[in-house]
Amino acid sequence: MRVLRQAQDERVSQIESRVLSYSSEAEEAVHLQFLIVGGFCLFSGIQMLIFPRKKRLAAEAKIRSRKQELAAGAPERYFEEGRSIDAYPLPPTDSRWRIKGAFLTVCGVALWLLDYFR
Repeated sequence: MRVLRQAQDERVSQIESRVLSYSSEAEEAVHLQFLIVGGFCLFSGIQMLIFPRKKRLAAEAKIRSRKQELAAGAPERYFEEGRSIDAYPLPPTDSRWRIKGAFLTVCGVALWLLDYFR
């Protein structure tokens, strides 16, 4: 009985060590994910917040050139691309770009703070 109990205790300790190693690997992956996604949100948000006109004009130029390509007979990249370009126009002013940039910046900072205080 005693030998059986010792063998069970050894198996339990082996399983516990595996679970702990998996949980530390998962924690490390979540930590890295928070840093990467938070950094991406922060970088993109600050750019949109500080340079909204530049981003808006670049997007308008891309859409304008794509409309010209479609009018010239280029194939659509996805189903009803031309219709979706017309149906969902870009924001006409810089204020919406700034709002989106502020939101992304706040999300990036929140992710970094969540990671720091974990």
